[in-house]
Amino acid sequence: MVTGVDPHSFGAMRLKRLSFVFVPVLLAAGGVAGCKSETPDPAGSPSAAPSVSESAGAVEQGLNDLVASGVLVGGEAVLQTGSGTESFTAGVGDRDTGAPYPEGGHTRVASVTKAFTSVMVLQLAEEGLVDLDGTVEDYLPGLLADAGEGVEPDRITVRQLLRHQSGLPELEEPADPAATYTPRELVALMGSQPAQYPPGEQMRYTNTNYVLAGILIEEITGHRYIDELKTRIADPLGLTGTYLPEPGDVTLRAPSPKGYALVDGVLTDVTAQEPSALYSSGGLVSNGADLNRFFTALLAGEVVSAPMLDEMRETVPMTDVPGVGYGLGIMHLPVSCEVEAWGQAGDVPGFQAMVATTGDRTVSLLLDQSPSEQLGPGQLLGLLDAALC
Repeated sequence: MVTGVDPHSFGAMRLKRLSFVFVPVLLAAGGVAGCKSETPDPAGSPSAAPSVSESAGAVEQGLNDLVASGVLVGGEAVLQTGSGTESFTAGVGDRDTGAPYPEGGHTRVASVTKAFTSVMVLQLAEEGLVDLDGTVEDYLPGLLADAGEGVEPDRITVRQLLRHQSGLPELEEPADPAATYTPRELVALMGSQPAQYPPGEQMRYTNTNYVLAGILIEEITGHRYIDELKTRIADPLGLTGTYLPEPGDVTLRAPSPKGYALVDGVLTDVTAQEPSALYSSGGLVSNGADLNRFFTALLAGEVVSAPMLDEMRETVPMTDVPGVGYGLGIMHLPVSCEVEAWGQAGDVPGFQAMVATTGDRTVSLLLDQSPSEQLGPGQLLGLLDAALC
């Protein structure tokens, strides 16, 4: 079990973040039965990798315990090893009808989006179209001309954007949550806030960095982020459930759970959300199987080259989150066994997501409820540890 991780702002993808206290998940016996399925992998064999069943029971029990204790509406875990893939759900996906959490459900995956955004920037770097040490002003001249005091676009590098070291201020909460935004209109949500610190001097998790990274992708390629995601990642890897919804599309493709958050103390359906307000920093929709495929392929060198993957895995300590290192769009996550776990995590109202891979094992955890004092990254890290160790 992983302990001692302060989840404050850990992967939070709302424009206004939540903070909450770490409470370790209990993997005790008992609980509510979940929905379970297993798919053999014909390319794998039990001798090639540990059986997924060795750790599946603990993860399944952990999800069930969270539901039974009343802190979780529902969720799904998808585990993959060389010997097969196993998925199981717990709780409900619709509190009104009592329908169970849907297997393979499409959910908002929040900051996990950042790994996809970073990969596309690194692919452009491999193609010689982007220099990671080039500046924002080099590639997006004038974009930050009206920014606040201390913002230095001629000193902020692409690498600093991807590793949250730019010093850019955070975006303000949109005045109208139903409004649609162009990517450049999102930048205006910085307002006249001053820089948080000079470029490169600190690391502070800031969604603005990845909004700029998305704009960079569009500027260099001449195509929308939505379309580049499809042609560069989703289509080549066969990620049929991964997409950035069009502006104005507040729905989720079926099957999908509803997402719930406390609003004035009442657990409320907040599924419908405007995706353009999150864009390349946290707007993606995906499912567990797709996330596993993407992160497994990434570590296998199928998405970016080995040298570029090495660049991604050069981390700095993540501010306020002891034990977590942040690279170029991916995190080095703490686990209790002697393996290297790489992944991403995040939340938006109504949804939480965490995915990690060791190369041999990959796990995705998807919940249909916002973080609270009893439910957040601490619990997800505990489940992740059980899956990978």
